[in-house]
Amino acid sequence: MHKSLLLFIGLSVLFAIVTTNPSDSSLPLIQWLNLVIRAIGVNVFDGNANTNGGPLISNNLSQPPMANAEYYMHFQAAASCSFIEDWTCPFCLYLSEQAKISFVRVIEDPTYNTFAYIALDHTNCSIIVVIRGTSNVQNIVEDLDFVFISPWSTNSSILVHKGFYAAMMSLYYEIVSTVNEQLIINPTYRIVILGHSLGGAEAALLTFKLQIEDTYSGVNMEIYTYGEPRNGNKEYVNSFNALKISSARVVEGSDLVPHFYPAIAGFYHRQNELWIYDTVANAARYCDTTLYEDPTCSNSQGPLYNPVDHIIYYGLDITECVVLEPFGFVLQLLNPLGAFVPSWIIRLFPVSTGYYNPFLNLFQIVLG
Repeated sequence: MHKSLLLFIGLSVLFAIVTTNPSDSSLPLIQWLNLVIRAIGVNVFDGNANTNGGPLISNNLSQPPMANAEYYMHFQAAASCSFIEDWTCPFCLYLSEQAKISFVRVIEDPTYNTFAYIALDHTNCSIIVVIRGTSNVQNIVEDLDFVFISPWSTNSSILVHKGFYAAMMSLYYEIVSTVNEQLIINPTYRIVILGHSLGGAEAALLTFKLQIEDTYSGVNMEIYTYGEPRNGNKEYVNSFNALKISSARVVEGSDLVPHFYPAIAGFYHRQNELWIYDTVANAARYCDTTLYEDPTCSNSQGPLYNPVDHIIYYGLDITECVVLEPFGFVLQLLNPLGAFVPSWIIRLFPVSTGYYNPFLNLFQIVLG
């Protein structure tokens, strides 16, 4: 592995530990780390003007209304709640006041611990597919290398993150069949795909696969992701940006996760970045669409990104519904090194894999 990638992993984990709950005593350490990164002479998070900041080949992705991104974040936040089938969570009740919502089903894969749900928004004529980030400690240290794979034989130059693609495929077939069923009943509805964190990467890969394989010919599709990490190479991003769909890649303030995986490893972001630059007023703007990544948007906050911004989007705290058993809380939240505990030890404790832990989710992204 390249030395700068090892540096990236080490500093990223240290940043996450220090900045999750910064105190006055930790601030000098943060500033020291900042000096170290700048002294190295390479932006381990976001590349440089010759790579991720360079001009785009093209961008056909349309920008949906910014109000849509805030509205759909309520669906996304609901994915962190238990017993979502009852549709009684705080986010669910809010949505029911705004529109006529019908819950369809939950889709889970116990092997990958992936989770999604599908709902219908009859008021806005939409089939909503929501993907949650993974939430347990199993398989976190599955691959310390930033591994690319080429899933499409028709274009072997399109490379995507191996782990993200596998996680997406664990849900793919049931999502496709369920959406097919709903389109038969509601043929004029559009498909809206949502994802947060790792779920954002899965949502992006799902959208791309559905589009290039023309799975739902003639059906309008939109994608909104929140805190999505980079998940493919330049050719993948160029192909994604060429799609004729609506796309918003939302970044809250100084959220750390969208700056994984590193640009120096060949990872790029798709359009269109919607940056919430004022996290108090929830003021946002679309970024420059002529560049792969606009240095005046969320990249301007680096390298001292804030992992706390990853769990609150548009003022919605995705931990609001989270309930963790005592042992799980100790292993997964208070002690970040719990992410490295072997899975056979974890199974000795009553830790429910059905609950969402965004803090652990962060470490899974850092480590691959």
